[in-house]
This record gives sequence, structure tokens and C-alpha cells, in this order.
Amino acid sequence: MQATMRRGSQTDIRLGLKVLKGKFEEASAIYEELKSSGEREVVYWVWTASPRYSLDPLYYLNNEERVGSVARLPPQDPRGWTAYGFSKNNRIVVEHQYLADLQGRRYETFYSETEECIFGYHFHHDASLGLINCAALRFLGHTPIQYQKWAVRGWVSCNFVALDGRIRSFNEVFKQGDEPQKRISGEIRYKDNGQLEVWTKWPGARTLELTFRGISPAENPFLRQ
Repeated sequence: MQATMRRGSQTDIRLGLKVLKGKFEEASAIYEELKSSGEREVVYWVWTASPRYSLDPLYYLNNEERVGSVARLPPQDPRGWTAYGFSKNNRIVVEHQYLADLQGRRYETFYSETEECIFGYHFHHDASLGLINCAALRFLGHTPIQYQKWAVRGWVSCNFVALDGRIRSFNEVFKQGDEPQKRISGEIRYKDNGQLEVWTKWPGARTLELTFRGISPAENPFLRQ
């Protein structure tokens, strides 16, 4: 068994966030470039009843949102639906999240991938309002080691400890607006019956709390095999 230990120093976190902040600040100016580059790579679309995939590997294990089911055919009316554009290598390169109440309006996310990282640029449905956030999932080989996000009013940085490609524990630091920086940590325990449990230690808590038990909600195409 091979373990990947990655707790992340404050220097690691700050360097990563500095990179994201720079990409966040330049993204609105290169919107058309990101859009054309992403859409040019799309060879097929997958439609889901609501968002199904997230660059954050723990998103659907730490949120109450249900993953969207996959549609057999594209919907006649896309309002409320989400479309994922896949490349020839079966990687997500474009995401369109359509608003349920505004005809034709959609949030757009464009993904670019390097050997060590996937960057995601999430734009507002009103193009004049620009970028909402810029995120990054970093890898060591095929193993995810860090997720970070820089947004208008705050940031998140989460480091992972993995064993045999599976995330076993996490340590997250986040800041919102003028609030003080906070930290949460936790463990993911994999059971013999295929289920998993997420145990989380919230800010100020002394012990871990069970926050999820069950089958992983959906496959994650952003992860590498």
C-alpha cells in the first residue's frame, strides 16, 4: 500500500491561494478565450437534473445537496438542468448550469488541466458581473492532495491525506468576508460493505461528529484513475 501524506504548510496554502487570486483577477478579461478553448474540446454532453459533479472531491459528502440524476436525452427545456461537456479523453471541460426561473440564463464554468492541477473558472449568469470564483484541484500523480477556491468574499483551502488513491483525512482552512479564519478537519472511513463514513471536527469542537454515512453519491470524473 502506498500512502500520500500531505498536510500542507502555511507556505503551501498561501502560495496556492496567491496563484488562484491572480487567476481570479485576470479571468474576466480572458472570458472569451476560456469559453472558446473549452467549447472547442467538447465532443459530447451529459445532462443532469441538477449539478452532479464537483471539482471539490468532498463536496457531496459535506453538503445536503442531492446529486442530479443523468438524463437519457437532452431536455427540451434546459431550465433547471445542468450540462457537462466532456473532451475526447472523457474529462469535463465545460459546465453549464441553467437557471430554473430565467429563460436562457446559465452559470458557466470552464476547466483547464495540467499535469499537476485542474483549474475551474465559474462565471456569473450575468456576464457583466464577471467571475464568481476560481478553484483548483491539485494532484501528486493520480492522487488528489489539495483543493482550493478563491471567491469574491473569501477563500477555502483543503489538504488531503490519501492512501492507495483514496482520501482518508482532510484539513480545511477557510475565510469569509471580515470573519476570522476558521478550520475544520475530519476523517473518511471506508467500510467492507462499500459504504463510507465522514467524521468531521467543527470549529471549537473537541471531538469528531458523524456527518455522512452511505454510498458515495456519484462518481467523480475530475478524479484521475
